Amino acid sequence: MQKHDDTLIPFRTATGDVLAELQLTATREAKSIEVAPIIERSTSDASEHGETAIQLKEADRYEYEIINSREAEKDLRLRCQLSSRRRSLKGNKTPDAGLLETGSFCGTLLLELVVGEATDEKKAVATALIDVRSIKMGYRDQYRGMLRRLAEEMADLVVDLTWLWTAVHQPKQLSDLPLKNAMIVAGYKYSWSFFVKPSTAKTLLPLSIVS
Repeated sequence: MQKHDDTLIPFRTATGDVLAELQLTATREAKSIEVAPIIERSTSDASEHGETAIQLKEADRYEYEIINSREAEKDLRLRCQLSSRRRSLKGNKTPDAGLLETGSFCGTLLLELVVGEATDEKKAVATALIDVRSIKMGYRDQYRGMLRRLAEEMADLVVDLTWLWTAVHQPKQLSDLPLKNAMIVAGYKYSWSFFVKPSTAKTLLPLSIVS
């Protein structure tokens, strides 16, 4: 793993061609690799863990500029939720530049290139991804692990709420469900007050199941 003061991120089109590059320069010096604004992992190591090789850091600031454009005649601009264009830039003759501030963002950040003003409705002509590391916990072994656990819990919740919706809106279908599935629904009877009155909850399932 190496620390850097600046880096280049290639923007690729849907066909995989490099259209331009994003130059990122940290606004503060990298004193140690643990808190460096920009680090680079080996391609094999990053790929094994589903990360990008180049990584930024939470709560840091970076100057950005679009360079090496393969279509210099077009006004290519960065569209990113964390970036702001330099206010002094006017017209389409100057390469896009500005500031990217990670703030409290952690995870994989989407970077897009659009032609002209970076409004939401425009289709991106090229994209890039870069990871933003957390500073309050280990990005790889704690933060990303927490995200995986949350994703698993949310998936289970969606499944359980699907059964609950069936119990509330289509109770007759429960007669065709395996007993264990009906019991999953019954397990949420204490939260049915969000959907129905408590007095009607027991009418949605056989008494032998909800009681």
